Amino acid sequence: AGGDAVHGADLVVTAMAAGRQAARDMLTLFDTKAW
Repeated sequence: AGGDAVHGADLVVTAMAAGRQAARDMLTLFDTKAW
């Protein structure tokens, strides 16, 4: 769902790649911010 939100309806592979990148970016954000 995260990948489709970025690129719209597209290939499953594209959506999965975008979702994985979003997860990496979120982990980086959470690791570098003081919550």
